[in-house]
Amino acid sequence: MQVMADAVTDSDGQNETSVRYFIPWLAKDLNRAGSKHWLLMRDGGRGRPSSWSGWRWQNDSAPPHHQNAIDKVIFEMPNSVNAVSMDGQGLGVHWREHGSAEAVHEIEEIIKTIYLEIK
Repeated sequence: MQVMADAVTDSDGQNETSVRYFIPWLAKDLNRAGSKHWLLMRDGGRGRPSSWSGWRWQNDSAPPHHQNAIDKVIFEMPNSVNAVSMDGQGLGVHWREHGSAEAVHEIEEIIKTIYLEIK
């Protein structure tokens, strides 16, 4: 399982807001992971409340088995993580890249934990 990274930009596509570290879906995992897209963001005053203080759902919430996986790691996330997401490409953690190399390792472990629980 390989963690990849790509830039996340603002809604205009002009300014980079964070980097998304993600594990791409393998064809064999797509059915089990489900096709529902979701985005859980640190509370910025927008979106719907989640069961975790300080986090809100943007648009749809994750299915219950995904939320159970998130619950295992959400309080271990560095403060510089601003979102967790799932889409057709894979499962990702959005990070502002503040911190040390150890933070990168922590984020990789968080993504892997969620991925293994939902695939």
